[in-house]
Amino acid sequence: MSCSNESESIDVLNAQETNSSQQRSSLSTDIDNFVSSFYNSSFEYGSSIETTDDIGTYTVTEVLVNSESRARGYVVTEKSSGKFLYFVDVNRIDYEMTSIDITINETKITNNIDSHNDYFLTNEFDFIGIIQTENSSSGRKRKFWGWSDWEQNSPCDETGHMLIIREHFVLFMHNVYEFNLVPC
Repeated sequence: MSCSNESESIDVLNAQETNSSQQRSSLSTDIDNFVSSFYNSSFEYGSSIETTDDIGTYTVTEVLVNSESRARGYVVTEKSSGKFLYFVDVNRIDYEMTSIDITINETKITNNIDSHNDYFLTNEFDFIGIIQTENSSSGRKRKFWGWSDWEQNSPCDETGHMLIIREHFVLFMHNVYEFNLVPC
């Protein structure tokens, strides 16, 4: 028996890495305006990395705020078109991550990120490092962005229900789980 929703699994088929340590002052007017409005502060772009899944190839670029040496934000664009797809802000002071799917205007705010199992293992959500690791790993990859399919998580109980689960991913990193009790 299969439980699913409208989202489809993304298996990374061919991950390529392209790092650029050269900082850029601009990506596009729309992206620059978005980042400027989000931070309401000075910023510049840092390193970039490319990765590929079965939907497309993406460029992930760091955003450095107020001349900080460490990335605070990450801009994701489609490599072939330059289309702005996703934005992630990692607030390491208040331990809050904001992930925005620009394409569907969906914002998720994750609090207490310092309690996340992967927070310290990933150098406090260094997404360039996470993508480098994912690009170099062999075998099945995690989802790049969005919800996984619903999967059965328990057998049918005596009331005729079972627990199903799905995960939300942000730049290959598990973000949150969602559970649902459904009839068998």
